[in-house]
Amino acid sequence: MVWKLGGTTTPQSLRIVGDPEASTDLGSQHDVRAWPDGTISVFDNGTRDFQQPRVLRFKIDAAAGTATLIQTITDPNVRFSVCCGSARLLPGGDWVVAWGATPYVDELTPTGQVVFRLMFSDVFSY
Repeated sequence: MVWKLGGTTTPQSLRIVGDPEASTDLGSQHDVRAWPDGTISVFDNGTRDFQQPRVLRFKIDAAAGTATLIQTITDPNVRFSVCCGSARLLPGGDWVVAWGATPYVDELTPTGQVVFRLMFSDVFSY
């Protein structure tokens, strides 16, 4: 193992930089993605720590042992999600986020502004 992000601390664990909530990051994470620019995104429900679900995007510096938060995406209408969820970065920089155990799937700008919202009436997306 070269590096580790979140979970139980090991010698390979990266230190999260640039996130005031770093001590509680990754409390029910899903859908880790490696992007062509070398960044990593994680959808974090935040369930374990009663946080708002969010997409976290990190720049990894394995030599320095750090994961620097470079982007956070949230939706003020989505306050809690007990499970599931996913996030995809689109070629133009927007995100498509399924907010887990909520009725919402959104397209959001890089600053988190909702461009499009799909709302299910009696189910939720994974």
